[in-house]
Amino acid sequence: MARTPNYGFEQRKREQDRDARTAARRARKQERVETSRGALAYRGEDPDLAGIIVGPQPKEEIPKEEARRAVERALNPGKRLPGDIVTPVRTSRLFVGNLDFGVEEQDLRNLFTEAGFTVGEVAIVTDRDTGRPRGFAFVDVVGLTQAARAVTALNGAELAGRELRLNVAEEPGRRR
Repeated sequence: MARTPNYGFEQRKREQDRDARTAARRARKQERVETSRGALAYRGEDPDLAGIIVGPQPKEEIPKEEARRAVERALNPGKRLPGDIVTPVRTSRLFVGNLDFGVEEQDLRNLFTEAGFTVGEVAIVTDRDTGRPRGFAFVDVVGLTQAARAVTALNGAELAGRELRLNVAEEPGRRR
């Protein structure tokens, strides 16, 4: 017959070890409180508030140039200052189809700007062998909302006797 281990003895031993660790931790904490009370007793401070700075806090010094730029920026909001980091504006690429072969980049740029849109790059796609236009182009419009408005406003507009077809261009590699 197999002997069963004495689980009651092992459990009591674990409880005693845990109680001893807890008592040691409490003793260390009590010792810290008593030493801090002894050190702070002459000042009448509460040991729970020891280390908290009351009154003026130490200031971090900022360079004079940074302070000058902050003041100038506050006085002139929206103005670009020398050394500013310019964040690029997100553009949306539009596909413009059904173009006449005689349309040039400046014609497309004029069409979009006259309609009230901010145009970035205009690229008319040409045949690689002959160099002749293929009948479509890509126009970068600043901002996603302007791109959506441009598609609704200029889709079906006439340029050089042809109705344009506009769509938001797909990103390269995202074809289905």
